[in-house]
Amino acid sequence: MRSESSSITGRGRFETHNPLGKTLYGADMCVDPVVRRQGVGSTFYEARKQMVKDRGLKRLLTGGRVPGYAQVAQEMTPQEYVSDVVRSRRKDPTLSFQLANGLIVLDVVPEYLDDPDSRGYATLLEWLNLEYTVTVSLDETGQAAAMDLVDEETLRDRSVASRVRIGAFQYLLRPIRSFDEFATQVEFFVRSAQEYRCQFALFPECFSMQLLSYLREPAPARAVRRLAQLAPDYENLFKRLARENGLYIIAGTHPVIERGELFNAAHLFTPNGRVFRQKKVHLTQTEKGPYQMSRGHGFYVYHTDHGRVAILVCYDVEFPEAARVLAEAGAQIIFVPSCTDERQGFCRVRYCAQARASENQIDLAMTGTVGNLPEVPCMATHYGQAAILTPSDYFFARDGVAAEGTVNQEQMVIADVHLNLLEEQRIN
Repeated sequence: MRSESSSITGRGRFETHNPLGKTLYGADMCVDPVVRRQGVGSTFYEARKQMVKDRGLKRLLTGGRVPGYAQVAQEMTPQEYVSDVVRSRRKDPTLSFQLANGLIVLDVVPEYLDDPDSRGYATLLEWLNLEYTVTVSLDETGQAAAMDLVDEETLRDRSVASRVRIGAFQYLLRPIRSFDEFATQVEFFVRSAQEYRCQFALFPECFSMQLLSYLREPAPARAVRRLAQLAPDYENLFKRLARENGLYIIAGTHPVIERGELFNAAHLFTPNGRVFRQKKVHLTQTEKGPYQMSRGHGFYVYHTDHGRVAILVCYDVEFPEAARVLAEAGAQIIFVPSCTDERQGFCRVRYCAQARASENQIDLAMTGTVGNLPEVPCMATHYGQAAILTPSDYFFARDGVAAEGTVNQEQMVIADVHLNLLEEQRIN
């Protein structure tokens, strides 16, 4: 009988290799028993991870034996055994080691290997490259170039405006009674940005949680999933507003469900009716716990008619490598929609955002929610302030702050950023 491993590897000859693929598959790895427990295996895994990073790949996949399963096969299913190992209720010689090296279990696969100790079962394991970036080109006709197939020099040489105007909204969360009330509040801000001739409009993270004030679901996980069911209405609203007002709208975040998993996803709406999602990569305890969300992976750089832009959702900006890989991929402006409940949380985002702007010689726009939603799970209070930040240098805004709002007040913050200055500073 042909095993699953044999099928994946082309019977060990790797005839199934796709040179355009974005996944590195770990076919096999072993360490001589004489030198085990000396860090050799971990060194191999770190080398695999580094290869994924060096080649700009998305992830590492591998199949892993579960040699301890045979001892308990009469007592439990392989899925139950793997679940116990993942929860640290028992140890497996192979799986416990792989988990300790940062891999996560995606599935339990039957007939993977002719392996009596594992009863033929194996785990499908994944390690995600958080530095993975994708380039997307957008033009006025609505045609998007294929991801990863765009010539970088062509994209970098595209003529764009040297001055870009950004509007960032300190969005007041207050109870509402219908989706129409939400749409009215949103439309007010978008129309205002258009009247001030902005090219980009930025809403905060989690601002669409306002819709839960009339859905009234007390259980956090169910509440967010009910909100995700309104994604079509949310997207149709912002598609229309972006098209009618000729704006690129970073419409905060809205939960989306894909393949049964729930993600906190930022949405970029373009003037030609397209929509792109940037899923949050680094999750808070609330997102991982009460909301039961899954993390995204990989970051995107969007080539627009007004510069190369990217999105880091709140906590993501607190990790320097995320902004670094985006800047190296050509991003000139990073948008940071955020949602924080008190001053300390806000300061973490603000200080890190300011650091990312200076470290990478980029412009950065951030904003947050203000107000309160006392009946919505985990959304009772908020502390927020919008700001448009620049590198802290002679040619830019004093203190590296082009504009900032009044803390915890509903308002729109507007500033121009000068992309030609960024290019000059990077060269010099």
